[in-house]
Amino acid sequence: HFILSFGHNECPDPGVPINARRFGDNFQLGSSISVICEEGFIKTQGTETITCMLVDGKVMWSGPIPKCGAPCGGHFSSPSGVILSPGWPGYYKDSLNCEWVIEAEPGHSIKITFERFQTELNYDVLEVHDGPNLLSPLLGSYNGTQVPQFLFSSSNFIYLLFTTDNSRSNNGFKIHYESVTVNTYSCLDPGIPVHGRRYGHDFSIGSTVSFSCDPGYRLSHEEPLLCEKNHWWSHPLPTCDALCGGDVRGPSGTILSPGYPELYPNSLNCTWTVDVTHGKGKYILSFWQGGSRAKSRIATLDLGEQTLASSGIYLEEIYGLGPWKEGVSKTTG
Repeated sequence: HFILSFGHNECPDPGVPINARRFGDNFQLGSSISVICEEGFIKTQGTETITCMLVDGKVMWSGPIPKCGAPCGGHFSSPSGVILSPGWPGYYKDSLNCEWVIEAEPGHSIKITFERFQTELNYDVLEVHDGPNLLSPLLGSYNGTQVPQFLFSSSNFIYLLFTTDNSRSNNGFKIHYESVTVNTYSCLDPGIPVHGRRYGHDFSIGSTVSFSCDPGYRLSHEEPLLCEKNHWWSHPLPTCDALCGGDVRGPSGTILSPGYPELYPNSLNCTWTVDVTHGKGKYILSFWQGGSRAKSRIATLDLGEQTLASSGIYLEEIYGLGPWKEGVSKTTG
């Protein structure tokens, strides 16, 4: 007869895998534990259940400890769920090409909500399409940190494509999705632009809502959104953008570097013309940059008192490449 001595009739503690929950705390011979991945994760190693067994005279688990990870793509048809960038909550990898399809029941729409979003600006991009594939209409293309609160599909499908380049990564994203029904007498909430405001809270058919931007930003379009009889808004939700150059009017205002608060792009040559009341002067500001990406700060003018807050007009370099030059000239109005 084979007799197990005390202390040798149980398996070692397998621990609790990250991104998972473990069920079972008994590691004795013949006992089993189960591992369930957290929402948005799938098993990348092992099976859901492992058992403490005697194999060739050794007490050991029946298989490897399960591991859970965020997948690169998938097809989802549950009423609600979570989509995570691969590697979440760590950084995603380079050179990804991940596709997700979310499918709801016929007659339903899909709402996606961005809980977290941070990718490499201009290079690691998430596309959201209103339909089942890449050929479906584009709802939006997002990178950096600027995303809407939520998006809705006009059918029972949404397609997402996440592509990354071969250098630099970031935390990625956590997106919630849910199947929703369209109210018979109204449109779905259109959302509010990042760095913007919305005017109007009536989403019933025939109603309109309009938008404005925080100081320094400009609306991508100024058309009010009309809730049409088909339960969809007449135009896409506008964005509030910090542009490269333009005309600024009024006794005071704010000028933001392009893309603020994100890193500005390379090879810029931006000029802002600031007009004030006749006799108080006109300032023309030019910023140009010849090096790599850097981080910007806000330039604030107070022209009513004919002062230029020069301490506020600078662009902070964080990579030590390509210093900014700045030019300010004043002419009489």
